[in-house]
Amino acid sequence: MQHPIVPGVPGVYIEASFNGHRAVPGDYTFTLKYNGQTTSAEGNISPNTNFNISAQEYQQYDAIMSDMEAKATEMHTRVNMLTKASKDIQAAVSQLKKEGNNASLVADGEALLSAIKAWDEQMIQRRSQAYDDVENFENKFTAEYLFLMNQTNSRLPKVTQASVDLKAEMDQRWIGLKKTADDLINNQVPAYNKKLWDAGIGAINMD
Repeated sequence: MQHPIVPGVPGVYIEASFNGHRAVPGDYTFTLKYNGQTTSAEGNISPNTNFNISAQEYQQYDAIMSDMEAKATEMHTRVNMLTKASKDIQAAVSQLKKEGNNASLVADGEALLSAIKAWDEQMIQRRSQAYDDVENFENKFTAEYLFLMNQTNSRLPKVTQASVDLKAEMDQRWIGLKKTADDLINNQVPAYNKKLWDAGIGAINMD
């Protein structure tokens, strides 16, 4: 009875839990799917009587956890999209260099790859391979955000003011990072993709 797992980044080690938070007390529809058949039933998750937690506190916990999980999903989705695009861009640039023409397309492609790499290096640490690598390779933004998400998540769903304050600070940082990513995804990569099409050289896959 947990919310969906937050997606990760293939090949990137982050010492964190990607699990969604536990469903809070309330009325739900429980659905079972098996062998092509689906059945549903209405049910209720009751509050733990050992916890002295109000309905308002449960809702605050659910709201902040849901928002963090959604933002972490946004982050890693964009990282994965731009990683995939950069591989296609690199392949196109390599082909152009091999052919020895279209110097301007090569320069544009290398500049775009540099912009994607600069953003990626703010978001994730690709050199970490084990739990103690953080001593040598500093964690980046999504690892910090997942740490906050994990520390806020608890069997005793009470949100501290420290979590609220740090989330506000990190959400503000994400606004700028997201703006950069969306400009790359929606403007810069499609513009370069069009130049490649005009030159008769394949396409960049953003799916």
